[in-house]
Amino acid sequence: MYEAAHEANRNVVIELCPCGTAFAFHNLPYTDQYPGSDLTSSYQVRTKGKTMKALMGQGWATSTPRGLR
Repeated sequence: MYEAAHEANRNVVIELCPCGTAFAFHNLPYTDQYPGSDLTSSYQVRTKGKTMKALMGQGWATSTPRGLR
C-alpha cells in the first residue's frame, strides 16, 4: 500500500497510529508520519518524538495534540 500510494501521488503522507499500543519497528519503513497521540504530557510527546527521530532519522515528521505542544 505504501509504494502504491506514493506512485499515485508523490506528495501523499502515510500515517500509522498504533492507538495505545507500542510501535512495531518493522512498520517504520512503511510510514511517513506517526501521530503523537495517546500521550498525557508534553514530556511524553517530546520523548516519543526524540525516540522516533532516533529510529527514523531527521526527515521524520509527527503530528502532536494541540494542547501538548
